[in-house]
Amino acid sequence: MVKECVKILPLKKIALGSSSSTGGEIQYSLGGDDSPEIESTPSESGGAVWVILFGLIMVISFIGNILFLSSLVFRKRQRANIPSSVPISSVYKLHGLFFILNLMSDALLLFEFTQLGVEHVFPYGVSSCLLYQNALKLVPIVQGSLVVLVAYLPIMNRSWRTIRGVFELGVVLLSIPTTFFSTLHTYSDGKKYCEVLLGSSSATSAYHLLYLAFFSYWLPLLLSLYPIVKLGRYADKNTEISVTLSTISSYFVLYFLHAVVVTTRYSLILLNVPLTDHQIWMMKVAQSLTWLIAYFWHFVRPSLIIVLDLDVKDTLSSWFCRTSKNLHYGTVTQFEDDSVKVLSAMTAATKIHTVQENHTVI
Repeated sequence: MVKECVKILPLKKIALGSSSSTGGEIQYSLGGDDSPEIESTPSESGGAVWVILFGLIMVISFIGNILFLSSLVFRKRQRANIPSSVPISSVYKLHGLFFILNLMSDALLLFEFTQLGVEHVFPYGVSSCLLYQNALKLVPIVQGSLVVLVAYLPIMNRSWRTIRGVFELGVVLLSIPTTFFSTLHTYSDGKKYCEVLLGSSSATSAYHLLYLAFFSYWLPLLLSLYPIVKLGRYADKNTEISVTLSTISSYFVLYFLHAVVVTTRYSLILLNVPLTDHQIWMMKVAQSLTWLIAYFWHFVRPSLIIVLDLDVKDTLSSWFCRTSKNLHYGTVTQFEDDSVKVLSAMTAATKIHTVQENHTVI
């Protein structure tokens, strides 16, 4: 049987360690003192590979989001003096919030990679631990909630004030358990770890199951089925609806495997299913790999908008054309100026040489 969470495995021994996807839960040892001490010779290089892979996704997603948001700014400037122009839709404004959440996820990953280190030792105080755990658990849930909002936005008639009130109330309620049960726990080796402990392995697993899979994926998926079916009839007739459906579908497709692995892992623990050390380790590896796949959504989301929305694509194309022309003309102008200077110098030298020859003849 799976024992209670007693010890935290070093990050090198569980494939990835903790990431913002797992909310730090991957650090928990599911086998107590008999946890798999899986030592690997290339552990250092393996950890570096994870950092490089996530770092590359962060960079390309940042570039994609900046291009998309820049296209909205350029389009707004172009249409500022056109009374009949169509304003930027609320769906696109929500993508700006998605970008902010992506940056928060990136910041959490960078914090874990640079500050918590290999063993995930937490060097700060209790208040920092509460802030860290709340951010770790709430960012995926808020992201899933925004996906549901994007799905219902084209078909609902509710005011933004009502939506904002419900949203803020939900965030406050969901933060209560994390705030109450987050703690800095000191183990026998004297090291401190920032954890969410509910007293037993089953209760802690149920908490992680709700926060890491149900609230962030399965519940948004169930709530989004109705608008997906309704909007699917008009996908080919309206660009905004096409963008909405692509945003929703890409989220649920890329996060599906991660949700399945997390659900399977904590359901087995919750049901007290006996697991070997190797099976526990393999689930942790699978959870890390599927989170890497899900992280691609940060880049896929703005890329789909650029591909599907012709206005966004045309705006970026015209901007690149103007930039390339300016660079080209600037280079040509500089070349012409240099050529004029050279010709002037050559002409002056020729005149001096001619005067000297005439003086010699005289």
